[in-house]
Amino acid sequence: MNQILALIRLTRFKEFTFFVIVTTFLGVAAGHGQFNCTLVGVLAANWLSVMFAFMINDVEDAPDDALNPRKIKRNPVSAGELSPGAARNASLVVAILAVILYAFLGLWPFLLGFCSLALGFVYSWRRIRIKNIAFLDLTSHCLMLAGLSS
Repeated sequence: MNQILALIRLTRFKEFTFFVIVTTFLGVAAGHGQFNCTLVGVLAANWLSVMFAFMINDVEDAPDDALNPRKIKRNPVSAGELSPGAARNASLVVAILAVILYAFLGLWPFLLGFCSLALGFVYSWRRIRIKNIAFLDLTSHCLMLAGLSS
């Protein structure tokens, strides 16, 4: 049960759920799309894509968060409630589910969704860490949280 609660906390869904709903609806409206059952698939894929970005960020930030008294308890990996391997595997499952949903939506949603997922990964990945490069941090944040997925 503790592992499940830690996985739920790793998603940080409360931080982006409403935001993804708003940006997805704005994207559909701006693109003169229809509000139909496809919208549910788009919304779910976008939600999973952003969830992946938050999850992998906590996995990659865990060593640093463990040194910060304010962040150690927020991040279940740095708090020791979830192993880095389990958190990474859960992140991968979320990314795969998003890719599958984007694939069902068509070629362009698949390509843009895949780019959003890749950007979410390299944003936090310790070898590249786009989040540490000022202009790229802001640009990539905007693209992965609103631009590409909408």
